[in-house]
Amino acid sequence: MTATQSPPLESFLDALHAGDLSAVERSLQSGVSSNWRDADGCSALFYALERRNWAIAKSLLAYGADINATDAEGWTPLFWAAFNGYADVVSFLVAHRADPNIKTKDGEWALFWAAYEGHAEIVRLLLEGGARRDWIDADGRNVLQLARALRRKDIEEILRAAQS
Repeated sequence: MTATQSPPLESFLDALHAGDLSAVERSLQSGVSSNWRDADGCSALFYALERRNWAIAKSLLAYGADINATDAEGWTPLFWAAFNGYADVVSFLVAHRADPNIKTKDGEWALFWAAYEGHAEIVRLLLEGGARRDWIDADGRNVLQLARALRRKDIEEILRAAQS
């Protein structure tokens, strides 16, 4: 145990990494913050989602975890999942009302990266969750223009259908 970690926090982190829901909840009940973050700003919720531990993620949210917490770069769990093509995580977050319109410190947003990376299902999920289509990237393009430039026909179709 380091000087900066109390025994309840160490137990919480061990339980979080092990996927032990009961131990996570005991730690939360004993006062460990559901909004705990590591040195890079990654939240406990991020770690639960990274491991696809839906039960722990739901528990953290029930204890008040911020679904839109940003890391040191301004990445939310939703941005991370959209960027990496994790449709299951995006679906979970959209269903729990994560904000798809938060920009990173670099002015990037989830819908832009999902379209750029060719993640059509994630583009659809983000639009269903309220993602804005009208923002402009650093090159002066909206997401539809980006999809067109990258020849991502499937994403163009999704974006056009969402306009109507």
